[in-house]
Amino acid sequence: MQDPPRVSVACTPALASVLTGDILPLLGQGAGPEVEVDYLTTLGLRTLLEEGGTPDVVIGVDTALRDLVRAGHLPAGTHVPLAHCGIGVAVGGAVGSPPMETVEDLIDLVLSADSVCYSSTGASGLYFGRLLEELGVAEAVNARATVIARGLVAEQVVGGVADVGIQLTPELLQVDGVRILGPLPAAVQQEMRVALAVPRASAATERLVELLVSPVADAAYARRGLEPLDHSGVAVASA
Repeated sequence: MQDPPRVSVACTPALASVLTGDILPLLGQGAGPEVEVDYLTTLGLRTLLEEGGTPDVVIGVDTALRDLVRAGHLPAGTHVPLAHCGIGVAVGGAVGSPPMETVEDLIDLVLSADSVCYSSTGASGLYFGRLLEELGVAEAVNARATVIARGLVAEQVVGGVADVGIQLTPELLQVDGVRILGPLPAAVQQEMRVALAVPRASAATERLVELLVSPVADAAYARRGLEPLDHSGVAVASA
C-alpha cells in the first residue's frame, strides 16, 4: 500500500487552533496527506527560510511574507490572503475591568501592572515593543516585563506570572481561562493580515489551500478571533 503524501507547513501560532481544530481533521479524512506543522513566530519563520528551510506551505503575517518574497526566500505568485486580526489585551483576575478605549487607558494599565507579558519574536510583540518606545514608557514597563521568545502570552497571565498580556487576539483565545479585556485602543491598534505562500506546490498542498479558503475555514476564522479575507480568484496549481 502506498504511503500517503506528506506536507510540511510553517505556520504562525495565530492559526494554530484553526489548523488543529478545524482544517487538519478534514484534510486527514480518507487518503489525505500527512501534515507536519511547525508553529513559528514571525522572526522564527524568517530565520527558518533564511537558513535554507523548505516547507511546502508557509502561513504568516502578510507583510513578513511579502518581505520574504522580495528577499528571494519565497516564490512570487503563490500569495493567498486568509484572514486578519487585531492585537488584544489579556488581564489577570486582580486587574479588574479598567477601561481600554484610549491611549491613556493603555498607558495607565501597563504602568500599574506588576508585569506585562509580550513576545520578543512575534509580529504583535515586535509592534508592542516599538509602541512602548513611542509612548515613552518602555523603560518603566520593561523593567518588570515578562518577555517571551516562543509560546502563548496568555499562559503567563493565566499562570500568574504576568497580570497583563499583549498578543494577537486568536492567540490569546487559545488559552483556557483567559480573560480578554478587549483590543488595543483604536488609535494604536495594528491589524495583522494572515496569508500563505506555497514554496513547493503539489496536489497535496493544493488540497490544503482549498480547505484554508473554504467556507468551513472562514467560519473557523470568525469563531477563533479572526475575520476572513476575500479569497475570490484564488487558484494554486499543483506540480
